[in-house]
Amino acid sequence: MMTPRRRRARTVAVSSIACLALLAMGCSGDDSTSSDDDGGSDAAAATVTVDALDNLFRPEVVEVPVGTEILWINQGRQDHDVVPVDDDEDWGVALADFTPGEEYRHTFTEPGEYRYYCTIHATPDRGMIGTIVVTE
Repeated sequence: MMTPRRRRARTVAVSSIACLALLAMGCSGDDSTSSDDDGGSDAAAATVTVDALDNLFRPEVVEVPVGTEILWINQGRQDHDVVPVDDDEDWGVALADFTPGEEYRHTFTEPGEYRYYCTIHATPDRGMIGTIVVTE
């Protein structure tokens, strides 16, 4: 019979091995880049994912270069929306279109800081908020 101490030690060991395996998989990506004859990159535009969970966006702050597509996925159990703090901005997704499992995509074409929030679970400054920082 396994004692609680040995069971706990085995659980820690197995968890550590699993974490190391995941870390190794994440670090083994191909970081090579190719370029055109004119010196420019021919890499396709990237997509960065932001998960809308129940009461938070993860990650809360994302920094990306111009032209990167942001993909928000409602991974929570509740409806959410993505609303820009700046009322003059023309992007975001309404509650009816962002129920659990739904996705919303937007590509930012200008550098700047784009703050947003979920109107159900936040105010513009507190709660379920996020920021996309777009660099040149």
